[in-house]
Amino acid sequence: MSTTQPVLTRVPMSAAEAADYAALLERAHALLPMLRERAPEAEKLRQLPADVVKAVADAGLFRILLPRHVGGYALPAMIFYDVCSILARSCASTAWVVANLSSHGLLMGLWPEEAQHTVWGPKGEKGDSLIAASYVFPAGRAERVPGGYKLSGRWPFCSGVHPSNWNMLGGMVQDPAGGAPEKRLFLLHMDQYQVIDNWHVAGLKGTGSADLTAKDVFVPEHMTLTDADTHNMRAPGLAACTAPLFRFPISASAPYILVAVLHGAASGALEEFVGTTRKRVARSSGGNVADFTAVQSKIAEAGACLDAADLLSRKHLDATMQHVIDHYDTRRKLPALDAVKARRDAAFAAQLCVRAVDIVFGAGGGTALYETSPLERAWRDVHAGVAQITLQWDIVGPACGRVELGLPSGLPGVDA
Repeated sequence: MSTTQPVLTRVPMSAAEAADYAALLERAHALLPMLRERAPEAEKLRQLPADVVKAVADAGLFRILLPRHVGGYALPAMIFYDVCSILARSCASTAWVVANLSSHGLLMGLWPEEAQHTVWGPKGEKGDSLIAASYVFPAGRAERVPGGYKLSGRWPFCSGVHPSNWNMLGGMVQDPAGGAPEKRLFLLHMDQYQVIDNWHVAGLKGTGSADLTAKDVFVPEHMTLTDADTHNMRAPGLAACTAPLFRFPISASAPYILVAVLHGAASGALEEFVGTTRKRVARSSGGNVADFTAVQSKIAEAGACLDAADLLSRKHLDATMQHVIDHYDTRRKLPALDAVKARRDAAFAAQLCVRAVDIVFGAGGGTALYETSPLERAWRDVHAGVAQITLQWDIVGPACGRVELGLPSGLPGVDA
């Protein structure tokens, strides 16, 4: 992929946006040697090293999806997909954290303006504030109190929690009258919760995706947002954040940002394998491994899987953004069938990335088993990433089949 030419096929891009796109891609590529060198340290620390976080921030990569009025770029999601895929070629953990924290910055554009000012500053002077999240709503319990809510809970998988100033946490608000509880997001400052050091895992080790806990924390009304407002294109923050990006249907298309990480990690593994195979000699026969037909076939198959995953991702990100632009005034939601097909293809693209990295790792032979091997780390990271619930085929696949058969999908934010 060129580092200078936009790849959007339908969505128009201004000259300024194209220039920003090219600059951000160049900055992402420039970080790769550092990320490759620091990846083992990130795994050892089980979070990103502070200098890596600073380098990403200095490159402006956390600001790609932020509103322009707070110093962000507010660029199309396709551009962010490209940046995350590039970073993952050297360190999937770094790309995963960038993908998560930046997408939460995008979601922040939906919150009440007073909350935006608290996080970013009225003029964007705090625009580099980082926001982690856990959307596991049953993990939090909240009750209404004067002026806001009292929240308690323990939330899992808060990727990038250590460098973050804030956290978006899901919770169920109990109805005193005995009705169904309301799903609501709560924005807590780092002083209001405690991080639990329990991120001991096999893959994506450097993401610091630890649990956190809070007890009887008061959250003002303006620092909360209903789950429904994240899907209905009528959230209170849209009065200030008017770019089409902030009406992007998160439930349908956000999984592609995670697919970008898997795609980049698997692509990096393939590039590593091809590079080493060109000069690799078989220990048993002394022949050049590059001459083996089976190896040549595996390289072709892995590359085809990755190209197919990339094309699926670009198709849906492009089409979804075009839908938002076409229906900007009416705020028409993405039709349920289109939304669930987007989710389906994200999960399928993730499976293609798994297939590609499995092929490469298997072809790497015994040397790929060493913990110092980039193939070994990529294999672990891709398998860890595909475990994310939005990418699990056995959940998303049947949901799509249900819609095709005239039944509700059961996926949050998808059904009409």
